[in-house]
Amino acid sequence: MSVLRSFVITSMSPRNDPDEPEHQPIPQPAGAGGSFALLRVLVVEDEPLVAMELAAVVEDAGHVVIGPASTCAQALQLVASHAPHIALLDGNLNGERIDEVADILSAQGMPFAFVSGYGKEHLPAAHGHRPMAAKPFLPFEIENLLRVLVSESRG
Repeated sequence: MSVLRSFVITSMSPRNDPDEPEHQPIPQPAGAGGSFALLRVLVVEDEPLVAMELAAVVEDAGHVVIGPASTCAQALQLVASHAPHIALLDGNLNGERIDEVADILSAQGMPFAFVSGYGKEHLPAAHGHRPMAAKPFLPFEIENLLRVLVSESRG
């Protein structure tokens, strides 16, 4: 079981659940050194229980969680101070749109995906091509998003 700590969550135990039909090991970025490399994954989510679930899936996949951030200001501070590799973004943080964060991550070339209870039409139009998982989600859906983002981070 993962433990949520404020701002940075770490775990070294990768998930290995062969009973989950969609579960496959998440590939690591090229040049990461060795067969096991941690990625820093920014989680931006304002709902505490959803943030904990996202963090647990990321940790179970063997990565380090940066966050969760519940506001755009917190997210941008974590980007500046922790240099995440990839990000999972909620589309709406208590009425605050995620556009600024998405724009900055895109400008930095950081792969990110949305995890939102809203349809794509409510997400930043400039980032409509980004992958998305709808809430409520199943863990394997987030694992699949991580696979996509890891693949993008290799390029």
